[in-house]
Amino acid sequence: MKKLTQKQAIFYQLYKNWQSGTHAYIPVFEFMGEVHCTELDLWGFVSHECSPRTSELNQDNPALLEYIERKARAGGTYRCWRIKPDITKDALRDDAIIKLHTALKRAAENAKPIEYCPHRVPKGALCTDCKHSLPTGTVPVSYVH
Repeated sequence: MKKLTQKQAIFYQLYKNWQSGTHAYIPVFEFMGEVHCTELDLWGFVSHECSPRTSELNQDNPALLEYIERKARAGGTYRCWRIKPDITKDALRDDAIIKLHTALKRAAENAKPIEYCPHRVPKGALCTDCKHSLPTGTVPVSYVH
């Protein structure tokens, strides 16, 4: 994959919300804008067409999403979406979404454990040899000079 499609970017945002355990409904207009998939270092952009793309995602994967309708102050209604809390990977039917989900799972499995700053300083003290300002024992080696 070179970049995320709009449907993949919307799925990624919903997936991160589901993974966090909050299972909050996300208003459709919050999907708009640039989306960075940090696990795969991919970017996507969701345009003003996010509402039809979310509906397409729901039609392609009918057992995956659920929504509620909310009324805006101006009187219009909009949908808020989330991935169902008790979902399994069998609910994915769209090939592009399955491919993204598989890549995210593989990236999570291959994630390296955090390595800590190699300099010896008392616990809780700041390391003066490194260019970071976090306490020793919480800093990945990638931050060390």
